[in-house]
Amino acid sequence: MLSFKGMRFPIDVILVCIRWYAAYPLSYRDIEEMMEERGVSVDHSTINRWAIRFLPLIEKRSRKHKHHVGTSWRMDDVRQDQRRLDVSLPCRRRLWCKPAAELES
Repeated sequence: MLSFKGMRFPIDVILVCIRWYAAYPLSYRDIEEMMEERGVSVDHSTINRWAIRFLPLIEKRSRKHKHHVGTSWRMDDVRQDQRRLDVSLPCRRRLWCKPAAELES
């Protein structure tokens, strides 16, 4: 359970810093500078402690809301490459292949 008891900063500030760190390729010092631009003085080591403490808990809670990914994937590029390969190879019984005489020329 997320417990923000005893934290010096408001919950909103903590969650914004953690979200920026998890969602974007930002360092703790980058987030520190961004928060200072917004008028909140936070040290990068504090953001590190927040990430270590709260990221596993947030991930555990958000895992329940993730959508299940099916087993069927459709990859158009692979099918197009497969069609090119099928046409270039001599084939029998395939309706979309050209006759062997056309392939040799």
